[in-house]
Amino acid sequence: MVSDERSHSKWYLHHLDTHIQASLKATLGNYPHPSLQIPPSDIPPSNAVWTSSEKDAFFAALSRHSRYRPDLIASEVGKSEIEVVWYLEFLEKGKENMVNKEKRESKMKELKGSSKWREGLAPAAREVSDKWVEKEEELASGLHEMLEEMAQEHELGLSRKRKREAKRSIIQAASISPDTKSGDKTKFIDNLPEMQKLNQQWDAEDWLAVMDPEKLFELDDCIQQVWLAESQEELVRNAEPDGAEDAPSPSAPSTVSKTAIKVARDLRTMSLISSIPKKKRTPEQQRLFTAARNRQRGREQYRTKKLLVEGMTEEDIRKAGGADAVFAQKEGQELPIDVGRGARQRPEIRGVHDHVNEAGLEIFAFANMARFLKSHEVPSDTSNVSLPVLQDLREELVVHLKLLLYDVITVAEKERLQDQSLDDARNEIAPNHVQQALALRGDLPPSFIVDPALSKIQPVKTGPTTITAIISTDSAPDTDVDMSGNDTEGTISEASEEFLEGYPENVLPPTGLSWSLLPHLRLISETRLNGHESSAATDSDEDEDESLYEEDAMLDQALEEVDLDHDKLYEKDLWGVDQEEEDKDDELDDHADVWAKDPIERSTHEQGKSRCQSSTMN
Repeated sequence: MVSDERSHSKWYLHHLDTHIQASLKATLGNYPHPSLQIPPSDIPPSNAVWTSSEKDAFFAALSRHSRYRPDLIASEVGKSEIEVVWYLEFLEKGKENMVNKEKRESKMKELKGSSKWREGLAPAAREVSDKWVEKEEELASGLHEMLEEMAQEHELGLSRKRKREAKRSIIQAASISPDTKSGDKTKFIDNLPEMQKLNQQWDAEDWLAVMDPEKLFELDDCIQQVWLAESQEELVRNAEPDGAEDAPSPSAPSTVSKTAIKVARDLRTMSLISSIPKKKRTPEQQRLFTAARNRQRGREQYRTKKLLVEGMTEEDIRKAGGADAVFAQKEGQELPIDVGRGARQRPEIRGVHDHVNEAGLEIFAFANMARFLKSHEVPSDTSNVSLPVLQDLREELVVHLKLLLYDVITVAEKERLQDQSLDDARNEIAPNHVQQALALRGDLPPSFIVDPALSKIQPVKTGPTTITAIISTDSAPDTDVDMSGNDTEGTISEASEEFLEGYPENVLPPTGLSWSLLPHLRLISETRLNGHESSAATDSDEDEDESLYEEDAMLDQALEEVDLDHDKLYEKDLWGVDQEEEDKDDELDDHADVWAKDPIERSTHEQGKSRCQSSTMN
């Protein structure tokens, strides 16, 4: 083998690639040896021909989707869904035929007297000693980091290629004059709106590629600032008069002072002009920006002096967001737009909010996400969150909320139909409708709240509320149960008590509304009752199969002994690699092909071990 000074060996990479490729082919249904393929056959009742390749694809898809998704299996195999169902039923019948005693005894005799003992094991997992596991860990040291670096370099190369193609398409569409000088051409391309938007998008993607808790806090703060700016702009627009610059509107709210309106106007002017590149600003825009900035500086200096006289320190003023923010808080208002904070933001965070908003990720509370990672002491090497992960989480959340909203609307409309006297305010969806829909779906109640003051996630301290609900299982649609559990109409043939822990009392159906009126919603009791029935059926089956237990144990023991014997031979071959052969790049074959060889081609030593094992079993 290679020296211990190397973090990984060429042989180990070949050894690892061999198993990865074999696993991939097995998953895709592309077995490496034709002798392992299943022969074609006709499957009743349609007697449709299933080829070997179709059967390989069927079992590969079956391992991915399970027998409960014949539609997905059919889409990958190329058969119809009903043909897949027939094949599954055919396999089930074949399994039942193999359970009887005669078949088991015949199979054991065949195993004892035949040299084809490998067929029942291939391709098998191999068990090796702890010493060899330690050696593999030693060979694999540093390999994980190397593979990650290779994957990152590959992804970086693809990203650069995509960027070059995008830039090339923009330049071709710009129709630049051939007489343009090189320097002017570069400036012209950089000032194109399409190119600026593209560069801004790429900067945002790079910044969002990997986010640690600190970045999550910064992103949440960025989103909050944009929300604050939008809300304050709306406040200023409502406060300003139409057709007037400085005069307050007669209908403006009394809580907004004239000074606050002027400050908001200056900050909004600076914010709008700051978004325009300096080279593209008109002389009038430059004049307005300079005047607004000078007024802000003079106002900040004057107000800072007043605050220092009142006893505040410069550090306190800075932490509060500046003198304007302190005066706004004193007047019971908020600073409309924090331009100073936006100007101090790092260049790479500019445009991040737009990118996050377009991706629909503004629904997340990133600060709470960061607190969750910190409070649960997630290791630093696994505490980062990437943009693709957030996008996948959003898709899962949208699917969950979409189905939940359908149920919530149904519950709210049922309540409205039962009680026509509800006013307009109560016609809207309320929190109890959401909790009732969660209870009907069988979901657990919300069990935690986020406390920003403590910067950690704490479970709700309220004790569990146990509610006994009588759930009707009668098929009659007019059977209702009131809040006390008494019948209002009809007769309940069967009823079961359901304990909803953690839900408040208002999750129970409204008065006069029966659970049975919501047939499309899954009831928890049905799931539990079916679970009891299936459990009883399982106990009955175990009693019937008890007579075959000993035969199963004997067969399993025989297979295990043969398997362990081969594992020892396999590990012996692994340890037999010579140091000199490894230095000569003589890579060790892991003998995976021996699983598919014909018994005649196997070594005499292996067949002797098989016969020895068979005699031991006899």
